[in-house]
Amino acid sequence: MHNKIEIYTELRKIAYDIIDNIICPVCGISEVVADLWLADIETYVQEDDKQREKILGMIEEKYNLKENELHYVDAYTPLIMIALFLYLRDRKDVPDGS
Repeated sequence: MHNKIEIYTELRKIAYDIIDNIICPVCGISEVVADLWLADIETYVQEDDKQREKILGMIEEKYNLKENELHYVDAYTPLIMIALFLYLRDRKDVPDGS
């Protein structure tokens, strides 16, 4: 089991991986520091449907998601929640939060 700090560290790594390697290149942004609880994909694409779909598609591809696995995640889902979904998706043991 992981403690809260280890889990949060992993979530930050996943979220910043999405920002640094997917969102920034697609949106033409360099070096982002974000409040991961408030930042979402829409913050960066600003109503650009093509960029939004490209980012969601790249997340699906990078994390080997099936097409329907992101059906409840939209552009307004905070990045930390997307990271939590990805983190828990492949885990066999559920963190106890200790």
